[in-house]
Amino acid sequence: MRRALTPPPNLTPTQWADAHRYLSPEGSSQRGKYSSAFASYQRDLQDSPVDPIVQTVCMMIASQLGKTEAINNLVGYFIDVDPSTVMMVQPTVEMAEAWSKERLDPQIRDTPRLTGLVRPARSRDSGNTILRKTYPGGNIAIVGANAPSGLAGRPRRVVLLDEVDRFPVSAGEEGDPVALAIRRTETYHNAVVVMTSTPTISGRSRIEAEYLQSDQCRWFCPCPKCGERQWLKWSQVKWPEGTPEEAVYECEACKAPLTDADRLTMVRAGEWRATAPFNGKRGYTLNGINSPFRHKKGFRNRLHQMVGDYIHAKRIGKEALKTWTNTFLAETWAEEAASVDEKGLMARREEYKLLPNDCLVLTCGVDIQAMRFEATVYAWGVGEESWTVTHRIIGGRYNTPEPWKGIDALLAEKWHREDGTELRIVRTMVDSSKWTDHVIRQTKKRTARGVYAIKGGSTPGLPVIGKETRVGDIQAPHFRLGTDTAKGIIMGRLAMEEPGPGFYHFTRHPDGNQGEEFFLGLTAEESHPVKMRNGFTKQEWSLRDGRRNEPLDCAVYALAGLYHLRPNWAALAENMKPKSAKPAKEEPPSSNSQQPDVVTPQEPVTVPVARTYELRRAGDPEPEPKPEQPEPKQAAPVARPVRRQRPGGGGGWVGRGWR
Repeated sequence: MRRALTPPPNLTPTQWADAHRYLSPEGSSQRGKYSSAFASYQRDLQDSPVDPIVQTVCMMIASQLGKTEAINNLVGYFIDVDPSTVMMVQPTVEMAEAWSKERLDPQIRDTPRLTGLVRPARSRDSGNTILRKTYPGGNIAIVGANAPSGLAGRPRRVVLLDEVDRFPVSAGEEGDPVALAIRRTETYHNAVVVMTSTPTISGRSRIEAEYLQSDQCRWFCPCPKCGERQWLKWSQVKWPEGTPEEAVYECEACKAPLTDADRLTMVRAGEWRATAPFNGKRGYTLNGINSPFRHKKGFRNRLHQMVGDYIHAKRIGKEALKTWTNTFLAETWAEEAASVDEKGLMARREEYKLLPNDCLVLTCGVDIQAMRFEATVYAWGVGEESWTVTHRIIGGRYNTPEPWKGIDALLAEKWHREDGTELRIVRTMVDSSKWTDHVIRQTKKRTARGVYAIKGGSTPGLPVIGKETRVGDIQAPHFRLGTDTAKGIIMGRLAMEEPGPGFYHFTRHPDGNQGEEFFLGLTAEESHPVKMRNGFTKQEWSLRDGRRNEPLDCAVYALAGLYHLRPNWAALAENMKPKSAKPAKEEPPSSNSQQPDVVTPQEPVTVPVARTYELRRAGDPEPEPKPEQPEPKQAAPVARPVRRQRPGGGGGWVGRGWR
């Protein structure tokens, strides 16, 4: 009774973590007792959610800076000190299970204060499962943002949303998963809402929108030379050209070059300062320059590693640089308008009829119109570098056999590489958005030849090709297509100037049918941002100058065919290497040659065991007969006892199979 009536200790989440938390080897590079002194910026991240005047906390923070550990400390606090009903929301159900197994379970196991409160999962009726943990005074539900059932019907005081920029746009058909989760706290006056993520695309980033509505706190660090406080910027990282190992941080105030040790001293002495008025929402942003962790092998210090990662991302290309901007600088990426000039594509056409030896696999995309089919065949190589093989227009009404016979003829064609290797189309994706039932019936007949029906979807964030589904009574394979995603990939690759991974090649050869009309269709669409009701923006694609976009649609479907195929490039390249030529067999000597008259068998001679044959020259004397050898006596057969049959066991599994 005394223990039950004793009020909980007056601790903040940081004080609780410093006193009781232990780091697990499964989820942290550090082991043993937790200490907030190592990453002092974590203190406010953990304590702000329990501040009575704070409604929502958002953290727009770079990867691997400890924001997940701050979430873990909050979970431990609401289990031990302030037991509450908690909901942890991850982008997908799979990620929710991974967080439970790899982060939460080891934390409960290694932190004695939590081990006694959450019963072992092996106990009967323990209330401890992968997606639900029960403890005295509350429980924690772990759900995925892509599962609307997990977000509904559960009143929760504490809602923790991790990596919100990776959440789907809608949880099924029920709307924004963030809004659905926050709605669960409606009945609690002391509700706690925490959102964390690295940002993504400008205008489409949830965490950026939340941060801009907050007080926008930044980590201000004092310069060890002049004492001026400043938040660390990438523009102040300086290094001589070609020598990233000599990188320094230049103070904005006194221009002093600061070493990596000086940078670490600045970070540990920093403090959070708001840069906008407080309105109930507290926001934090922190980039990777503030990292307190050691550098990796091969680098002199952390600044050297930062510069090396930047140079590597810049060398790879736009996509790698975008990832570096999001995950290291914790800044959104501003997308440029995606449009490509058709004249530039026509000017870079190449002279090839035979495919280069780098081509490893062929896919085809088919767009169906009422009175014609259009199909484009692409050859793909390592790194998804592609060569446009041919574009065909097949006449005929869509529901008559003629155009489908043309597709069958295209599938039967063979194309050759320069080394003579023969290639055929292995995946064909056919658009079924207009006449779904008819197309699915036709593709079902050709499934064994790699022909599948697809249906495009313009929802942002959809993968290029989704999971296989079966439609209606036909029960034929059918795939949902992320059209906007695929178009963004294709437009980015068409804008590339140097051949390499992802580059599109085109041919001047007449068989390729890649003239002006083809390139007008390939560049028929452009993307532009559209403002949505919830304040976000999304990219929409629209036609340019009333063009027809069938070649672009065919390119999208062919790319989807490649992603469905998922080829092993290394294995394909190895299998298609030209085989070494076998040594030619020696020809038998002709009758007119001066070789001695010797019989040379062309095939290996099988010699029986009982007799032998000697090969002699013509005119040789007959060999003397050898004395006959007596045939070996055969041993008398051994009599074996007759097995007695069991009565009644004549048939069936018991009678025969068991014995």
